[in-house]
Amino acid sequence: MKTLIRIASAALFLAAPATQLNAVEAEKVPTEEAAVITSSIGQPESEPLAATLAEPATFELAIAALVLENAGSAPEGDDRGAALHQAMRAFYSGPDAAPIWVDENGPTQKARDAVKEIRNADVYGLDPQAYDLPDIGSATARGALARFELAMTRAVLNYAHHAKAGRIRPGKVGHRGNIPESLDDPRGFLEGLASRSDIAASLRGLH
Repeated sequence: MKTLIRIASAALFLAAPATQLNAVEAEKVPTEEAAVITSSIGQPESEPLAATLAEPATFELAIAALVLENAGSAPEGDDRGAALHQAMRAFYSGPDAAPIWVDENGPTQKARDAVKEIRNADVYGLDPQAYDLPDIGSATARGALARFELAMTRAVLNYAHHAKAGRIRPGKVGHRGNIPESLDDPRGFLEGLASRSDIAASLRGLH
């Protein structure tokens, strides 16, 4: 009997360290979790997706992007119109794209000069009403400025085409060789307008 008691006592003694060890490990788990939580405090969170899709860095690029967004597709069945549309999109797509007709304060003097010149189109036998000129207001919201920029560029490109080629329908001409040439490089024409200050002289020089 005494032998059995001694064996049982020995078994309890041997089991005690394991039990104590399990208790210690159990206490360590929340401590380790707390350490992980504590270490994460103050660490910068990863930037949200919206931050990676930020708006263009400058006013100029923002307006150019909005112009492209509003430009739509090229007109179907109109090769000349499609070419002008493509040139316009190329002009506003570059890494250094910038508006010609607006700045952060609204429509520029260039826009006013161009509108004034196109409204005198009848001096050259053209119809001023053929060009959908936008109203020059005092809007400063980027969306409104982008729509103004787009409308101005379309009007100026159409005016430049008519100034160079006239308003002639190919079907009305007996021989295709009699059709005057349009703008050779409409994108280059826009780039030239962007770099010049005397827009009126540039438009008059087309005739």
